[in-house]
Amino acid sequence: MSINYLEAERSKLVTPFGPDIANGVINNPSDGYTDNERTESYIANVTTDFKNKYFLNATFNRDASSRFINNKWGNFYSVGAAWVLTQEDFMSGVDFVDFLKVKASYGVLGQSAGVGLLSRLQYLFC
Repeated sequence: MSINYLEAERSKLVTPFGPDIANGVINNPSDGYTDNERTESYIANVTTDFKNKYFLNATFNRDASSRFINNKWGNFYSVGAAWVLTQEDFMSGVDFVDFLKVKASYGVLGQSAGVGLLSRLQYLFC
C-alpha cells in the first residue's frame, strides 16, 4: 500500500469564495510525505477428520509488517476441534435434533493497524 499525503494552504484570497488554491496570495507552510507499507505472510493449514464426525484443525501464520522497527515478524497460530454428536449412536433416537456439533478453538492473532505508518521514523531524527 502506498500513501501520498499533501497539505497546502494560501491566505489573502483574491476572491473569498474561490475554491482554487491559486486564488491565494500568501503561501502558508505546507507539508507532505509518501510512505509505502509492505506486508508479507506465510500460512500453513492442516485439517483432518475421522469418520466424518471428529474434526481437527491447526493453522500457523508467520507475518511481517514494515510498520514495525524491530521484530518485524510475528508468529500466530490456532487449533480447533469439532465433534458431530448427531453422527453418534446415542443420538439416533433423538428425532427433534437434525444436526448437532460441538466446536472449540483457540488462537493467537495480531494486527498492525494501531501502529502509525511513520512510527519507525521517530528514531531517525532523535
